[in-house]
Amino acid sequence: MSGTVTTGRTINGHTYTDAPVDVKLGPHIFRIPANYLDSQIAPWPGEGVTLVIEWPNMTPTPPGARANPRTNDFRKEIHASIDYVDRVPIEALLARYSSNEAITEPDWVERGNPAERLDLRIAQPETLGLTPYAIDEEKMAVYVKAYEARYSKPPTRNPAFEDDWYVARDSGGNLTTFIKCDSVK
Repeated sequence: MSGTVTTGRTINGHTYTDAPVDVKLGPHIFRIPANYLDSQIAPWPGEGVTLVIEWPNMTPTPPGARANPRTNDFRKEIHASIDYVDRVPIEALLARYSSNEAITEPDWVERGNPAERLDLRIAQPETLGLTPYAIDEEKMAVYVKAYEARYSKPPTRNPAFEDDWYVARDSGGNLTTFIKCDSVK
């Protein structure tokens, strides 16, 4: 981080810059240039922070550019959400992220949606140390039928918006890494 502050445009009385701002993650405080943040001003209230960089240069958006973006700017943005976890064991959190059981009831049709459950997906060959998990289309067909029977219409589905899931496990089969990212479709 250089000592020079770049000033962007002023919108509604706020001048956007790349000056460092305090970002709190758990007991730690980091100084991160404002234009890396989702708001380009300061972190949102609460725990965690979202950083945004642009493809292909992997650099932040110029100060103020995201306040009034061009039509296709969102297509080159990469969002990274960072949360500090200290209140629950990470293993429990990874299990929760990889399922919809915490937000559905046992008798709900949505509980059987393979797009939202690791245990209803199919492991693919390992790549770069991670195991991709694809949606099991046979289980998806069963889910669609159950959904239609319950709601009299099929669920809205667009494979381009179904996240790709990548997992790493320890020798005991427990999750150690769980990544959801935009689909390559």
